[in-house]
Amino acid sequence: MFLNLQNISKKFSNNSVLENINLEIQKGEFFSLLGPSGCGKTTLLRIISGLEHSDSGNIILEEKDVTKLTPQQRKVGIVFQNYALFPNMNVAKNVSYGLEIKKESKDVIDRKVKDVLKKVNLSHKENASVSELSGGEQQRASLARVIVNEPSLILFDEPLSNLDYALRLEAREELKRLQREAGITSVYVTHDQGEALALSDRIAVMNKGVIQQVGSPKDLYNNPVNSFVSGFVGHYNIFSSEESDEIMGITDIGKDEALIILPENLKIRKSEKPTNIQLKEILYNGSFTEFILKTQGKEIKSICFSNEKIAEFVIDDFALLEFNPGKIKVIKK
Repeated sequence: MFLNLQNISKKFSNNSVLENINLEIQKGEFFSLLGPSGCGKTTLLRIISGLEHSDSGNIILEEKDVTKLTPQQRKVGIVFQNYALFPNMNVAKNVSYGLEIKKESKDVIDRKVKDVLKKVNLSHKENASVSELSGGEQQRASLARVIVNEPSLILFDEPLSNLDYALRLEAREELKRLQREAGITSVYVTHDQGEALALSDRIAVMNKGVIQQVGSPKDLYNNPVNSFVSGFVGHYNIFSSEESDEIMGITDIGKDEALIILPENLKIRKSEKPTNIQLKEILYNGSFTEFILKTQGKEIKSICFSNEKIAEFVIDDFALLEFNPGKIKVIKK
């Protein structure tokens, strides 16, 4: 096992931020910590790095207990949300800074800097000031500064959150390529489920300091274990036992269970007669259209892909629900 977190707990004052976190991460894996703001994912990342210390538990990195070691002793690289580049240095100097601290020879530094700038497609910006770089280029420069020091583990603290949508898509493709080519084990913090699904080999979904589920992107999306994971990762429609009976016509759901169905698996049909389900919003997203419906005070979502043929809807239309019973899942609340 490359990285093993054993019973990690942390409190700030009387507020429990992490509760008995146990994780095993394989060598070369791209592993994401996914959850809403305040769920403890960044605190856990800081504990792995040594910037924060846990109240209890152990961190085993490459079969060595590093729990009490400083960040410098752990051979861990960190890519921060704000990139943390030195504005008074050019790109090459930013990247070489760590090597200079280690007192590497000038020839070695020059070779390593040129190699890593080539990997991140920044060779043409070697002598540019970091203030001249775009957001995406700053992100790559920050990553280059970490990679050049050859860490055994890279930690990412929401590095793409400051980029606009188009740059974020481009940057995450580049990030995945670089991580795959370098083969460096990576732990990535994000609140963006789409980002986590696209980048990760495996994901730990967190809420209120507790790991809710660990699995591959496909497993988490298709087989969530509880209401939180299903709502946060897949944006499932979630129905209590009473709602399952009243809205979906399904009566065998237990009181401690919930019925869930993905928006893309819940179809709607226009009704010429009044029903208790009414369309309240239509959101066109290019490749698909999202319909927001209300029934008995509950909001329901349905997704229709652009190549599907359905009746034209307008706001306040009445609707009927259609679904394949095989697409419904029953989970614990």
